[in-house]
Amino acid sequence: MRLRWVRPKDVVWQELGGDAVLVSSSARRTWVLNATAFWIWRHCDGSISMEELARSLALAGEKEFQAVRNELHSFCQELENAGLLGAVSQKLNHFAAP
Repeated sequence: MRLRWVRPKDVVWQELGGDAVLVSSSARRTWVLNATAFWIWRHCDGSISMEELARSLALAGEKEFQAVRNELHSFCQELENAGLLGAVSQKLNHFAAP
């Protein structure tokens, strides 16, 4: 299974000079994310796996994939604990046509 992170539907955001302010209507809370954190959060739409996201970040930053993957997972767990992300698993279909 591949782990994917998904933003909650009740969180809206506004970019402010690269950073972003996120507002949750259900939690009645706001958060400020720096540009890197916002880039990660914005890409957590369920269309890309954590491995794919980590690979992209590792290539962009010329970092080791496993280290980036571990940091990304920890960061996404923090966002999940704050109510800004939810984790979903997607089963791999080994029988799908290429």
